[in-house]
This record gives sequence, C-alpha cells and structure tokens, in this order.
Amino acid sequence: LVIAVWKASGHCPGFAAIERALAKYVGVDAAKLPPFSFGDRAALRGVIAGAGFRDLVIRAEVKMTRFPSPEGFFRAITAGAPAMLGLLGQLTEPQRRELISEINETLAPHLDDTGLAFPQPAHLATARK
Repeated sequence: LVIAVWKASGHCPGFAAIERALAKYVGVDAAKLPPFSFGDRAALRGVIAGAGFRDLVIRAEVKMTRFPSPEGFFRAITAGAPAMLGLLGQLTEPQRRELISEINETLAPHLDDTGLAFPQPAHLATARK
C-alpha cells in the first residue's frame, strides 16, 4: 500500500489563509476544506493498521504549490470545489472583494518573482498486508 494525504490545512499557508478568510463569512465549520480532513497522522495510522496492514511507515513529504497570484490560487481552488461555490454565492460583491483582498494580503509573504509559492506538506504512508 502506498497512500498520500495532505497534512491538516494549518500546515499549509495557502489553504489556511483561505479557510481563515472564509470563516469570517460562512463560519469555521463551513470554511473547512475537505482535502485536509484526514491530515492527522495518528488517525491515518489507525485506519491503515486497522485494515490489517503491517510494516507501516508514515513520513512527511513537502512539495511547493505554485500559482500566478494569491487571487488566481483562490479562484482556481474555489472553482474546483462545488461546495465552496455555493458558499461564495451567498456573499455580496463587496464581501467577495474583501475576502480576496485579505487572501492577497495574508499570502503576500509567499510571493516570489514568478508568483505565489508555498509549501504543501503531506503524509506518505507505505505498508504491506
């Protein structure tokens, strides 16, 4: 077995920024991004071991995520998430502008000469039956 899952969004500056900004408008629970819902290493270990796998090793891996800009990142992520589109549809235009402005400001330290770049940590698990 080889499986990779993202660590919790708090470990990923880009996604943490989106969740924090969204939470102000839709609440903390609604702002949680599903791809990060299985980011706890102990829980991952429990599921894999519970399925009868042995020789389990979970290690951290980090890749850089890149987008042309923080706003481009936000738009790409939310466009690919139907649940987010529904939530964003509830916002007024001034609220959307404020949300994007906050994300741009929060992610400004992660800009380089080519755009937005931030670490995306994951758990990589290997095991055998």
